[in-house]
Amino acid sequence: MEDQSRYLVVGLGNPGLKYEQTFHNCGWFCIDALVEATGIQLNRQKFQGIYGSGEWQGKTLYLLKPLTFMNLSGDSVRPLADYFKIPISNIGIIYDDVDIELGQLRIREKGGPGTHNGMKSVIDRLGQETFPRFRIGIGPKPAEWDMISYVLAKIPPDKQALLAEVMEDVVRGVKLWLKRDIQFAMNRVNVQRKTNRQADRADSKKERDGSGKKSTDITVANRLARGNDLDLEEDKQK
Repeated sequence: MEDQSRYLVVGLGNPGLKYEQTFHNCGWFCIDALVEATGIQLNRQKFQGIYGSGEWQGKTLYLLKPLTFMNLSGDSVRPLADYFKIPISNIGIIYDDVDIELGQLRIREKGGPGTHNGMKSVIDRLGQETFPRFRIGIGPKPAEWDMISYVLAKIPPDKQALLAEVMEDVVRGVKLWLKRDIQFAMNRVNVQRKTNRQADRADSKKERDGSGKKSTDITVANRLARGNDLDLEEDKQK
């Protein structure tokens, strides 16, 4: 029987040094942000991924980084969800989306995969599209770039602050989802980001002009692809 108090948040990405600090690993460094916010450690390796669990916002929360490489992400998500009896509606997927403007976040309760192969794999393995997703904008793709080269490109230093802000909003969105529901998270986070978009752009212009500067202690570099140096414990659960 499924346990309605259990939730799974998955960050999509690719393992290995080659893929660190790339746009396609946005899901992974959001999981790192959630690790810091929740205190949940990714200290188990099973289900073709690294994961951890703990209590947060009155729920049992599982955090997962699939190690399957992007296009087979569902092969990690489905077995973990089945083993721990997590309802599909309680699975949230965080991933990069080239169809959304860089630095924007859209939370949705359901929908198709678009052009994202990792989401295609997850939807295929779960057998449905009715589960939350946190779409991190990395677009638009420059006309002179092909899609694969762009999503696997290193994130430029001048774009990292934008993505750091998105990480904070992802954490906030997950928190609101667990405390209330996904509609509440959508209404709070999506609407606020839309309302603040012009102000954000004005602040960015001030930074470029040297007339203002935002400071943050969150950098993309220390969020990315930490799977290689985690102190993993083989999961002994049968």
